[in-house]
Amino acid sequence: MTLEAYIECGRLELQSPLFLDGGITFWTLVDSPSTTPLSACETINRKKGWVKVPGRPVEEVPVIGIASVFTPATRRNKGYAAALMQLLSKKVHAMTGGRGFSVLFSNIGPCYYAVNGGWITSGEASQLIIPITKTFMDTVAPELLQLKQAEEYINKDVKTLEKEFAADSNITTVRMIPQYSELLYNGLYFAKLK
Repeated sequence: MTLEAYIECGRLELQSPLFLDGGITFWTLVDSPSTTPLSACETINRKKGWVKVPGRPVEEVPVIGIASVFTPATRRNKGYAAALMQLLSKKVHAMTGGRGFSVLFSNIGPCYYAVNGGWITSGEASQLIIPITKTFMDTVAPELLQLKQAEEYINKDVKTLEKEFAADSNITTVRMIPQYSELLYNGLYFAKLK
């Protein structure tokens, strides 16, 4: 992809309902008064999730997606990303009122984030297992949906997932809620990459 195409994809992404009106925030650590970036990331602020604590009803909470944590090569191993994550941890706590959770997919592992910012990690999350509560024996061929049709199915899925999630459990569990705006974002992004 050319630089121009990459920049155009970024402009289109920002028009997605997922990112409009505060849906995305760009964070840059600088050594003021300089504006030279030392480390940066972005948060996606439109996500939702459920938290189920044993003995309590399911609670819908905000979920902050943390993405694109980056430190320029010349600034690495100097603690800048650690400082950014420590500051961001406090901001995310304030943004969610201490009620939500955040998600970050990392190739450096959870220990780094636990030490830098006090992020509570779920351990090694290199594998995601999605349990299926029903086995289907008489499946039919999949049907291709238009984006708008998918909204109806997502809304039905959310109701079904919430009922399943509400079942009693002896451990605290979290789950992200599927959203149509995420599908729109992915549809827009991947259509522009073609």
